[in-house]
Amino acid sequence: MIFKIFKKELKETLRDKRTMIMMVVIPLLVFPVLINLVTSVSGSYADSAEEKIFKIGIIGDTNDYLAQKLNEIPNSFGPKELISYKGDSSKMFSDYESEQLDLLLFYGPNLKQQLDANKKAKVKWTLDRTKMGHSERAKSYMQIIEAEARFNRYDALGIDEQALIPFDIVYDNTASKQQMIGELAGGFLPYIFIAFGFMGCMYPAIDLFTGEKERGTIETLLSTPVQRWKILVGKMLVIVLSGLMAAFSALLGLFFSIQFLDMIPDDNLLEVISAILTPTFIVNLFFLLLPLTIFFAGIMVPISVYTKTFKEAQSIIAPLNIVVIIPAMLGLFPGIELNIATACVPILNIVLTTKSLIAGNIETRIVTIIEPHDEILEHTRRTLENYKSRGIIRVLSITDYDFYEDSGKEFDRVLITGAVREIPDFLNYNSQEGSFILGPFGGNIQQRLLKKEKQLGEWLDTDLGGVVFSPMDTRVSERNPLDPIVLAEGLED
Repeated sequence: MIFKIFKKELKETLRDKRTMIMMVVIPLLVFPVLINLVTSVSGSYADSAEEKIFKIGIIGDTNDYLAQKLNEIPNSFGPKELISYKGDSSKMFSDYESEQLDLLLFYGPNLKQQLDANKKAKVKWTLDRTKMGHSERAKSYMQIIEAEARFNRYDALGIDEQALIPFDIVYDNTASKQQMIGELAGGFLPYIFIAFGFMGCMYPAIDLFTGEKERGTIETLLSTPVQRWKILVGKMLVIVLSGLMAAFSALLGLFFSIQFLDMIPDDNLLEVISAILTPTFIVNLFFLLLPLTIFFAGIMVPISVYTKTFKEAQSIIAPLNIVVIIPAMLGLFPGIELNIATACVPILNIVLTTKSLIAGNIETRIVTIIEPHDEILEHTRRTLENYKSRGIIRVLSITDYDFYEDSGKEFDRVLITGAVREIPDFLNYNSQEGSFILGPFGGNIQQRLLKKEKQLGEWLDTDLGGVVFSPMDTRVSERNPLDPIVLAEGLED
């Protein structure tokens, strides 16, 4: 019966042109229009800034040293025109304020003499940083002139430039292109999906409840011999499906924009984005958006039930979009990462998880087994490799931690299979917050099976009972049982 109600309401929803426009048409077109608008506008502005002839007002004469060096710079660094004001700074400022000049260049009359005397000469550029390309053009001009003056000074002083550079510094960016895209655009894309998921739920929710009350059809439906909760579930499934359709229409628009409309000129960037939009990513995004759309539907249905008119319901639900925007916008801020605290914040957790999916830096929790016996350790490793569990479950010896290929990863879930008196140092220092260790803690004769959980830097114990394990250090088992030290340890245990 729920499916029949779902099918009936879905047909009515698909017949509504306004709902279909909000669910399919607008989300499908938003990314092609947005990407085309951004790329065309930014490209046209960048081209115009590069090709524009900058009018530069100089306080001195065009035969001055600095003016000559500016004229020698090729137009490939940006065309320019020098206008000399010969000391008339008031006239130069007046022309600048009336936008007849783009840049102003001030320098002293003794600039050439100061350079010849190996002294520092003051140069001042006046520009408007809000205008595209103005700051970049002034810096590029000055860097060329300064580099030439520096080399001339090195030659005059007989100094080897390389002798003045103590370090050859290289900053190696370990973040991949996919991670960079995830950091820059990963917060914006889920914001679009969430916004359309909300709007996709809104109109069907209002129409299926408030709209039917206005049309007088809800009484007919309620008079049928169907339980009320089945009617509610059937209608709610339509609302959830509508929200998912809107979100995935936006994703489909993004896919077609990138794959078929040739809106991204960089082939390497296009290859990275294509690698991100995989079926796995789409399935993961679906499972992220599914509970969110159910959450939206759960909020909208009660409002639609208790409102009397379509306009009243719309006036209440529409402002809730602001409530959705606020946590979604938090995901755009740098430094906001997915952790235990942010995972508990609705909507923000979806944004951060999607951001991590795009960047490809969601790590599966790793279970680490610390095994003292070499034969058991190797057998366990081979077995896990056969079942393709490598990378999720790793097996380490207490002696080979520093050399194992995965040892750089922090510990999260650890199982110790040999008796230890305390947590080994490498586990204590490399265990992340919220991790736990399960193992036998005590002496060589008997131990307590403890679950140790790290909270706020401290280890909290849960005693699971008494156990007997062989020592983690296998050399202990080889000692003489009548050795005084062994007897003392036994008495202590």
